[in-house]
Amino acid sequence: MGGWLVGQFLSAAAALACEIILTRLFSLAQWYHFAFLAISVALLGYGASGTFLAVMRRRPPLSLLAAGQALGTAAGYLAANFIPFDSFRIAWEPVQVLYMALYYLSLTVPFFFAGLISASLLERGDLPAGRVYAANLMGSGAGCLLSLALQPYLAGVGSLLACAALAGGGGLAFAAGEGRRWRLGAVLALSLLLGVLTVRPPASWEIRLSPYKSLMQVLRHPGARVLFQRWNAFSRVDVVQAEGIRSVPGMSLGYTQAPPAQMGLFVDGDNLSPIQTSGTGGDLAFLDYLPEAVLFRLRPRAHIVIVEPLAGLAVWQAVHGGAGQITALMSNPLVWQAVEETAPAGANPYRLPNVRVIFGGARSFLQRSGPAYDLVQFPLTDSYHPIRSGAFSLSENYLLTVEAVRAGLRALKPDGILAITRWLQLPPTETVRAGALVVEALAAEGISEPARHIIALRSWSTCLILAGRRPFTPAEIALVREFAEERQFDMVFYAGMTEGESNRFNQLAEPLYFRAWQALLSAPDRRQFYRAGAFDLTPTTDNRPFFFHFFTWKQAPEVWQTLGMTWQPFGGSGYFVLIALLALTLLAGILLVLLPLGLRGGPAAPRPLCAGTLLAFTCLGLGFMMVELPLLQQCILLLDQPTYAFATVLFALLVFSGLGSMMSARMPPALALGGTVLAALALAAGLSPLVHAALGAPLWVRTALTVLALAPAGWVMGMPLARLVSRLRERAPALIPWAWAANGVASVTSSVLAAVLALSWGFQAVLLAGAGIYAGAALAGWRLVLLDDQQSHRQDDDAEG
Repeated sequence: MGGWLVGQFLSAAAALACEIILTRLFSLAQWYHFAFLAISVALLGYGASGTFLAVMRRRPPLSLLAAGQALGTAAGYLAANFIPFDSFRIAWEPVQVLYMALYYLSLTVPFFFAGLISASLLERGDLPAGRVYAANLMGSGAGCLLSLALQPYLAGVGSLLACAALAGGGGLAFAAGEGRRWRLGAVLALSLLLGVLTVRPPASWEIRLSPYKSLMQVLRHPGARVLFQRWNAFSRVDVVQAEGIRSVPGMSLGYTQAPPAQMGLFVDGDNLSPIQTSGTGGDLAFLDYLPEAVLFRLRPRAHIVIVEPLAGLAVWQAVHGGAGQITALMSNPLVWQAVEETAPAGANPYRLPNVRVIFGGARSFLQRSGPAYDLVQFPLTDSYHPIRSGAFSLSENYLLTVEAVRAGLRALKPDGILAITRWLQLPPTETVRAGALVVEALAAEGISEPARHIIALRSWSTCLILAGRRPFTPAEIALVREFAEERQFDMVFYAGMTEGESNRFNQLAEPLYFRAWQALLSAPDRRQFYRAGAFDLTPTTDNRPFFFHFFTWKQAPEVWQTLGMTWQPFGGSGYFVLIALLALTLLAGILLVLLPLGLRGGPAAPRPLCAGTLLAFTCLGLGFMMVELPLLQQCILLLDQPTYAFATVLFALLVFSGLGSMMSARMPPALALGGTVLAALALAAGLSPLVHAALGAPLWVRTALTVLALAPAGWVMGMPLARLVSRLRERAPALIPWAWAANGVASVTSSVLAAVLALSWGFQAVLLAGAGIYAGAALAGWRLVLLDDQQSHRQDDDAEG
């Protein structure tokens, strides 16, 4: 039995590590919001495996299934990499829908084979279901940690091929138990080949990035060359040297000189951040013509903290402006390393004597810093993305929430200033929502007249928002107005401003920004203002941190009318991407899972038992993902990086679910089935307070707290499926593949549905929905377990009588 469990452990570890690595490859090749597709494709593969087992009478050898998982991992990646899927052309090229489906389905292959292995072992009567399920879950937990260890050394493609080789190792364990030498030899040869490719993958296998990523656009420049390219567990950082790189967001049109040469730093192929090639005063003169230069007139010799400056343009600006002390908060050490290795001598701002670099999450630092700074700056470091594209609706950002702004305000001295820079959008959306964050944060800090604490000004492309803990004085307002006049910037808002002072230099047909800010600050009911327009401007919070999600259903008619006629990737809104994917996953589940089962005919089991089984396992699939996905996204705030959160949360849930599975047979049915409801309710009520209370702790403490907090939930979440599978073995073994398939389809659909619900109502609402669905699973499973036990006891009593 040990060899089967070892094979299951290795197969599950390879599958989960592959799933996490795919999130990184999706982020790099397409966009970050595609990363959650890795969960969906994995679950679809698992669901389809249950259908296959239900339809096929013969069970394939486990060693060959493991070989299929290994080959499928490599082949699925290669197919997806070479399919000409272009998400930005989907609105006017119908063939892109086909490409998207092929892209999606090709990556399900390894998970299909991994699911076949798990389902085949679960239905075997000679192996305890609890131990099989525990080996699956614990192997998956180990895969979480493995994914973090592989990528810094093997990069993306090598890490994925390592997962394929690990699946081959599982095949060796199975082959040893099957006693067929040719299978053992074939799987060994395959594993060795994949191991060699892991170390030296062919250059043609390198991941292909979307042509619309900033990195790909810069590489089109004649003579462009990559100076630095390296991976860590949560990013790939590139530095490119090209003659045409000039990145100075918001620079005044009154600056008549050419900006100095720069190099470009990219994280996951996007968000160009400039590396200066010279640190001399003359080469930095253009910094006086950026809106942020006013900060150092307002607070000379300031002690400033800069949140995520990336390659360091904001740091150079603070240096050039005469700041006394500069603290740079960087969550990605690889960015610092890239600047360290590529910046010319004297052009590395992080080496200057008055600059201190703090590695780690900005929210964690601000939480524990106390009132220490004259300035707290949230600089503009992401690329411009048209608001109508909606392409970044699904990206959470915990630095652009009300709670983040409150943390920044609390880090200020009594006369300190917080600064946020955002892109201008038409109609006004991004800057108005950023202003709403500031307004709500000030109100939450007990300030009754936020308008007196805010100043905003704009260039032709960016808006700078200033907020103070105390009201701005007439002298400070006059200074900002004088600066704007000198540099040809337009005032947007200050207390007492008139419309005639706006729209003077960078003119629009109407003073839209001034009017939007006036409406925001004068609204008697700000909640009504946020929802009154064509776009949703409700301030983002840690419970709903989707800063770039402005969609409302009022936009739908216009989107459909202009579909394919204007430059609107994804049909005008990232929200429609989710709706399309929800339909795609549901259709794929029906075609690949439920339809073949229907054609095959139902299992030989009573109809009430079939209905109860399918309902219970469907609810378990829905409920697990409704709990898992909000936990993944909420823990990004606690653990600083999406990949850390993904690996830690899945590790905790899966390992402790494995322990719960092993103990499920000895637990009372009420705990095995109903404990999940209490766990989901406890997480909905207690996780957010825990996250905010622990934010200031070191990362290792936050990681340990995450595991400890999720351990009880994982323990009880591992019990129901194992308990119900054990019951089905006794009463209706033919139902097990059906149950596995129903669980897989529900999980696939739920992985997208949870994202839809989170965008609309927040993470806490999704957790509460998960609790309700688990309650449905408990009620359906209760009949299968408890009432059946009672019936057995009655039959025993009748036999004795």
